[in-house]
Amino acid sequence: MKAFIQIILKSLYIYSSNTSWAILSYPSKNQTLNALNVASPSLTTEYWISSFKAYDRPIFEGSFPSWAEYSSLSAYDDQGLPIPGSSVNTAQFQSGSIDLLKYVDDSLLSQPYAVIHRVYRPPGHDASLQDYEKFNVTVRGYTQEALTEEQARDNGKQLQSELQKSLGKIHADFYSNTKLYKPSTKFMPGLFSNLDAIYLICSPSRDNVGLRIDGTLGDPKEWISFIGFMATDLYTTATDDSLELSWNQPYSLFLMKGEYDPKDYGYDPKDPTQRVLYWNTGSIFPTVVLRIIDVSCSMGDCEYDLGGDAYISPLRCWKNLKDLYPRKVTYFKEEDVVNYDT
Repeated sequence: MKAFIQIILKSLYIYSSNTSWAILSYPSKNQTLNALNVASPSLTTEYWISSFKAYDRPIFEGSFPSWAEYSSLSAYDDQGLPIPGSSVNTAQFQSGSIDLLKYVDDSLLSQPYAVIHRVYRPPGHDASLQDYEKFNVTVRGYTQEALTEEQARDNGKQLQSELQKSLGKIHADFYSNTKLYKPSTKFMPGLFSNLDAIYLICSPSRDNVGLRIDGTLGDPKEWISFIGFMATDLYTTATDDSLELSWNQPYSLFLMKGEYDPKDYGYDPKDPTQRVLYWNTGSIFPTVVLRIIDVSCSMGDCEYDLGGDAYISPLRCWKNLKDLYPRKVTYFKEEDVVNYDT
């Protein structure tokens, strides 16, 4: 299956290599906007993709959007894996010229590859990156023409189905009814993974209808650009719903299968600390993804020891992440309906 993904990506890279920002991933519950919703993204993110021929070394001129919570440029090979030494984020750069592949050896550029511009929008900012905000891309002295947002979105829509089918078949069965843990990257469906991101997951078993996650974020941490939850169906790796957390606030998050009412399981819509995320009705492999964007490593000193490709247990995740880690996870069975008369 990974070989099939490689064929898709390599063909895509070659096809779109003469234009910049040719593909847009813009996950949304609004299906007219939704494009390339794969690999469990937040619904407040967008990803602009440019691709290049083997041995090309593009120069990016411009600035990261000042309004973005987090933004980065990163290069990926034809398997969707990061090319070492080819990532720059807002903690490292503000504006000017970026020679992204300057220190990358030719041996790592022997196949077509892609560069992704990630943008994390703040809550309430629905407008995507505007043309004047995009980096100009120069290859071999020639400044490439950028596709329009409509063209890039259409390209993303066309790719979505095949990549969802392929990515959704990579995963193994995960542990059910546990606290959040870091899965082995061997079994976590991924594409264009973010080197600044920590991904934790948990999943309800088939006889559960949802779960509740309780926690409290403490004081803001300068190295954390984003922390939030995604309700994802790993059968497709598409995100159905998402929520960004706020600092210095307790939260009780109910994640429910679409046909169930969270009020039957203790949710109080009048309580501002309680929120709800839904998996779409019929979700086959409902999973919670906690994504933490941590730029401490790129700032020179990694704050958390959650690296490597191996599984990391809930206990170790809690010990390392401290107050970023939820304090309690409760799973609901259908018969656990709250009786308010008692």
